[in-house]
Amino acid sequence: MWEWEQTAIFDGELAIDYDGKDMVEFMEFSGGPEGTLKPYIYGVSAFESNADELFELLKSNNDGEVIDDEDGFAYCFDRISIGVTRNSTPESVQQDIEDMKADGVFDRNYVDEELKNANHWATIGLGRAGYYNQGR
Repeated sequence: MWEWEQTAIFDGELAIDYDGKDMVEFMEFSGGPEGTLKPYIYGVSAFESNADELFELLKSNNDGEVIDDEDGFAYCFDRISIGVTRNSTPESVQQDIEDMKADGVFDRNYVDEELKNANHWATIGLGRAGYYNQGR
């Protein structure tokens, strides 16, 4: 019997990865605050809450190592098997502002959009137990 992994994608906002035994291995909500799917984690709307507040909630429930290999753009909470990503961080927006000032250009619309991206998670991943420790 052949075994292979497969992914089901729904409306570009939810991807479900299955292992070779047709068991769910990982789910990713990728609609962000603008999407139609509104997942809740520990009673909090994952995309509508402030990124720092959700980070602290996940960290307190994780009670273990928080994997931060991407300078604040993504975090993995190994014990609760949840990962979050965002497109900007407050620090990256500040760097963009400094670069624009140095170039004598300032785009308020860009800054406002990037601040929104920095303050909300763009994707939320949920893996089976041990998912985020694979290959570590």
